[in-house]
Amino acid sequence: MSKKNDLEFLDRLFERLESDDFINKTINEFGKEVKESIDNSIKNQGYDDLSQLVTSKIKSKQSMKPSTVDVSSRFKQDYENRLEYIVDSLQVIKYDPKYRGYYKEGHQEALQKCVSILSNDKTGYDKAEDYIDQELITFSHKHKKRDKFFEGYIDGLQLMKEELRHSKAYMMAKVKKNLVK
Repeated sequence: MSKKNDLEFLDRLFERLESDDFINKTINEFGKEVKESIDNSIKNQGYDDLSQLVTSKIKSKQSMKPSTVDVSSRFKQDYENRLEYIVDSLQVIKYDPKYRGYYKEGHQEALQKCVSILSNDKTGYDKAEDYIDQELITFSHKHKKRDKFFEGYIDGLQLMKEELRHSKAYMMAKVKKNLVK
């Protein structure tokens, strides 16, 4: 991201200052508005607060999108069902500073909706896969990558789709292992 894009929210703030009537506002009201505007812009960029934005710009490490632990390491544990496997894998997701704020909220909302579908019904796996496919079609066309919430939501759906596939492979391997005994 260029410096121009990073500070775009300041440009919008100054434009608003020039166009709005701030004479009738108290200093506290004005300060609150400025803080809310800056906080909202920072959160929309994927950060929880200004210090995370500054820290991420100082550090030059590449950040990775949230993902679950390597699949092969989970085959060593014994899960009773697919839901248990999926919930366990989702509990270890870590979010880099770049993928916090609205992105994280959207990501977690997608995961939570899918887990609730899975836990409500025995045929929830088919319903969850259909739901994910429908949502991906709907949101992929409507929202570009500008909105961090929907970017996180779409990535969460894709991660859940991958976890459903992994859980199915795990259970098939477990059945195969039990049959061979």
